[in-house]
Amino acid sequence: MHDQQPFPRRRFLGGAVAAGAAAAVSGILPAAETPPAPTRKIKLGLIGCGGRGAWLGGLFAQHGGYEIVAVADYFPERAAQAGDKFGVDAARRFSGLDAHKRLLASGGIEAVTVVNIPHFHPDHGYAAVEAGCHVFAAKPVAVDVPGALKVQAAGKLATQKKLCYLVDYQMWTDPVNIEVVKRIHEGGVGKLAHIDSVGFAVPWGEPEIKTPEDRLRRWTPFTALSGDVINELGVHSINAVLWIVGRRPVNAIGQTRVVRSAPRTDFREVYLVTYEFADGLLWTHRCQSLQNQLEWALKAD
Repeated sequence: MHDQQPFPRRRFLGGAVAAGAAAAVSGILPAAETPPAPTRKIKLGLIGCGGRGAWLGGLFAQHGGYEIVAVADYFPERAAQAGDKFGVDAARRFSGLDAHKRLLASGGIEAVTVVNIPHFHPDHGYAAVEAGCHVFAAKPVAVDVPGALKVQAAGKLATQKKLCYLVDYQMWTDPVNIEVVKRIHEGGVGKLAHIDSVGFAVPWGEPEIKTPEDRLRRWTPFTALSGDVINELGVHSINAVLWIVGRRPVNAIGQTRVVRSAPRTDFREVYLVTYEFADGLLWTHRCQSLQNQLEWALKAD
């Protein structure tokens, strides 16, 4: 596949968890689960060089088991900044809508991070697997059902090709969380009848948009790019509940509300969804991005 000595899927998975998850939950993973010291550096490409993309790139560089050899971002200045930060050759700093394709075609890349606008995660992740690369992907993995199905397909293809497709999600690495979920699964709280989950977020606001590039720079208020508040921000608590329950709901009904006057973008500040499972378990998820939550937090401080 590449000129470098091949490395197993498990080694990349362990290294990626150490670079991304362990940095966020430093000191929490049991010593027995600490990956062995790297014997060589994995050739890594960054797809998405904005705030979180560059930050995660720094964690991979800090880990010591990775060498960042290429970067890609729609905006050339972001690719240039990341290239300068990680010492990437100018010829391997790609920009534009097809930047990820040119990065993957540049050769010598064994793994990539996919950390950019959620709308593009499915296409970029699938293309990386097709190119024979391991994937460390940010969440949310998609903004709609077709995108989510494509990510599932990428995961299946990765398994067939003995590659790793890891979604950056740290909650399941905390031993306290692991023990809580274990006891729930063992019946420690009895039969579950109703679960209530809540997600609060600082209000997004509505940026001034004059060009298509402005939409890509300030993408969160646009549902087609972010998947809206429930997808971009509520995904954390939603994932936690699905882990606790251990299965998927069979029905869902919900409501949303736009609170701000004269909205310029299409995001909704309030979500309320009730999910039903096959055994009758009900789950209510509330998600809101309102100014009152920010004021409450400030008063609490």
